[in-house]
Amino acid sequence: MSIQRIHDRLATGRLAARDDAGLSMTEVIVALFVFTIFILGLGYSLLSMTRLIGDDENREVAAGLASQEMDRVRAIPDAFDVLSSTTTQVVGGTKFTITRTAGWVTTTGSTASCGTGGGNLQNKAVDVQVTWQKQYVKTSPIRATTILAPSTRINDPSFGTIIVSTLGADGKGRGNIPVSVSVKVPGAQPTSVDPTDSSGCSYVLKVAPGTYTVSVNQPGYISSQLAAPPAPTAQLATPSQDVVVVAGGSSQANFQYDAQATYSVTYGPTVSGQTPKLPTALTTTFLNSSGVQKTASSPAATQYLFPYGEGYSTVAGPYTASPSTTSGCQSSQSATSSSRISCRCCGNSRTSKSCTVRFSSGIPSSAVASRTSRARVSGGKPDGRERVAIEKAT
Repeated sequence: MSIQRIHDRLATGRLAARDDAGLSMTEVIVALFVFTIFILGLGYSLLSMTRLIGDDENREVAAGLASQEMDRVRAIPDAFDVLSSTTTQVVGGTKFTITRTAGWVTTTGSTASCGTGGGNLQNKAVDVQVTWQKQYVKTSPIRATTILAPSTRINDPSFGTIIVSTLGADGKGRGNIPVSVSVKVPGAQPTSVDPTDSSGCSYVLKVAPGTYTVSVNQPGYISSQLAAPPAPTAQLATPSQDVVVVAGGSSQANFQYDAQATYSVTYGPTVSGQTPKLPTALTTTFLNSSGVQKTASSPAATQYLFPYGEGYSTVAGPYTASPSTTSGCQSSQSATSSSRISCRCCGNSRTSKSCTVRFSSGIPSSAVASRTSRARVSGGKPDGRERVAIEKAT
């Protein structure tokens, strides 16, 4: 055997031994890592594909529901009866939400609430949107729109229209609010006026030209409209507006009207165990960023106010804006040196709540028997509080 052949055999043996040695630990870890990435990517792709298939099926169902809703809308004979609504329906275990938005389009092209954006009522625009439970984030809702023409003529060149809108503190319409219209300057009394619909709208058609007083009245409701001077400042439970109706035109009466909030005010003992002596003619003022909203006479045990989201501040005595500060309050009843008034906000709750008012020495003798007398209006407070103390020297 030659030396070359021996060398070749030895080399072949070394290569075979090297091949039988297997993979190193590093190579195994890298291989597992690559395999894991591949499996995760494959799993995500399969999951996404499954969701897309399911979403496509839900889109087909949603399209059918939108079409059914449009059929229901077109079957309503009177366009005034086509209102905004939200309903749900379960199909194949999936809950679908059907949102219908209806609003009048005026001759100016406005789509403001109740058609109060100016111009005469022309057509009603209806938009239907269908969404579903666990909807894929990149999937758009199913939408369908249409324009409805009134079955009868709305506008008459010899008459006008009165549009009434009632919105709550949250800016949403308040339905089933009775509306009344009375003649102020010679015209013709409307035969009947419907209460507001679920969108807070009411329409009085074919009204003879003239001036009319429009009012709303619902027990337990109150408006943001204030009584006209010289009456004491108070929010009206039956607000009214005068509107002028012209031939071939539309007039609007807009009200901010909502269920009243109840404020409980309690007069009680003050610090140091002193027995309070309440003024014989104490007034309690309720105010917010819009100004004084009510001036109540003593005792102001329970007050019913419009449910402003910002709440109210309360002041002992009549309120006048302080000329020297923008963050305080002052009372005409504070007449002596070092008199002090404290104000506490009532918070942002729209439900029943309580307020605290404090006032100390410095109230004229006609209201309080002595300089050392103190009184306090106290109560709980649902949310955060703010106090401002103002001292004035005379």
